[in-house]
Amino acid sequence: MPDKMPSLPACGGCCWRPPATPTVAFGGCWWHYRAGPVRLGMSVTGHSDFSTASHPSLARESANKAMLSLSFDSNHSVLLAQFAGILSSEDIEGLDRALVEFVSRHGLARGIFDFSSVKANAVPQSFFMWRGRLPQILLGQERIIVAPQQGIYELACAYAAQQRDFGNVEPLVVRALGDAYRRLGLEQSDFRPVA
Repeated sequence: MPDKMPSLPACGGCCWRPPATPTVAFGGCWWHYRAGPVRLGMSVTGHSDFSTASHPSLARESANKAMLSLSFDSNHSVLLAQFAGILSSEDIEGLDRALVEFVSRHGLARGIFDFSSVKANAVPQSFFMWRGRLPQILLGQERIIVAPQQGIYELACAYAAQQRDFGNVEPLVVRALGDAYRRLGLEQSDFRPVA
């Protein structure tokens, strides 16, 4: 956290936000930003009112971005968030927005965050460390991070330690999705896409 909070007109400066990136434009604070709307099943950095058809280079770029999909098993109260492609800071911020929206509609649930299909990581370690200091959105719920890639596994372990050190439930980090299923007792899972 910075020593001095910037002045933010939308919330009166009550919250600190990370520096804005060129692909994310928003007014206000981090908390208000992360509570904003998100459209699932598309690049979380995409905008529905912007067409990449007239910008072929942007269409190619968005095809390589990470995709976030959310599924929910209501029988076991488990939310499954899966990433694929190139993982960026904006994708993690999009996950936060999706979780806030999910909790507001469905309530709290245990969570699995699956990074198995991520091809490359573009998230700096400092972002994970900063993010690990924030309160967990699935308050008090068990969370499991699936990270088979060594680099993402190490970042996830550091994130988990930050969560624990700042008073949150420490997420478990595993290498395979099957391990997460076994840990949560999901022998007969019934995940359905979150609308």
